[in-house]
Amino acid sequence: MATLEIPDEVYETLAERARMNGRGVVEQALAELSGDPAEEARRKYQMNWQRILAMPPIESDLDPVQLIREDRDR
Repeated sequence: MATLEIPDEVYETLAERARMNGRGVVEQALAELSGDPAEEARRKYQMNWQRILAMPPIESDLDPVQLIREDRDR
């Protein structure tokens, strides 16, 4: 089997993805490099989730309790 030298930060990213997906590092690398559609969908989901978590909270003057009461009264 061939050996591939990659920077430590790339390896750590790959290892983290492997841990999140319940795979070994080699299995994760093969899934990503093979163009697995399920892997691509999983990666997009994770990227979107990280973007959502990074968003600042929305401040609003709306009172959810008041909105529910108004909706019930209709």
